[in-house]
Amino acid sequence: MIQPVLAALLAFYGSFLSVGVPCLALHASAYGRELGAVPGSFGVCLDVGAAAAREGVPVEVAIAVAYRETRFRGGLVGGGGEIGVLQVKSRWWPEARRHPLRTGLRALKTCHAFGRQDALRKCRGRPACRRRILGTSGWRRAVAHYHGGIAPSWGYAERVWVVVEAAGQSGGRNPRSRE
Repeated sequence: MIQPVLAALLAFYGSFLSVGVPCLALHASAYGRELGAVPGSFGVCLDVGAAAAREGVPVEVAIAVAYRETRFRGGLVGGGGEIGVLQVKSRWWPEARRHPLRTGLRALKTCHAFGRQDALRKCRGRPACRRRILGTSGWRRAVAHYHGGIAPSWGYAERVWVVVEAAGQSGGRNPRSRE
């Protein structure tokens, strides 16, 4: 009787720690003052974090992109037809019309895979270069490709990465590194 209850509590707290803590950290940071004026931003932040955890995208990265794109306002439509809290282009991702959050996260994962392959291609077989690329997470590069397409937008990635750090994920890495 106690084991199922204990398992449920551990699952809840584990889920809260992985999703709720980054949202709390972001809202408690300097960015929180701005978010205080956005009704429901904490709930949307939790939704983005939970969906990111399900899709295999780092929670802090997804939260930072959502913050940078819309400040957690899901009803915005960009000038180029971008929709949802992650502002995914429905022209390239038609399923975004029905599932904008899930599609945006899948787009981030696709950019992660593309960015890593692109970086490895540029190594041209140099072992040290390959080790460096394979030894990093590559999510900063993914964010640059998410915004810039084939030509990565490093300025955008830098602005997002500042928010990633505010949400609690710097992992001791150099924030200026392109990995």
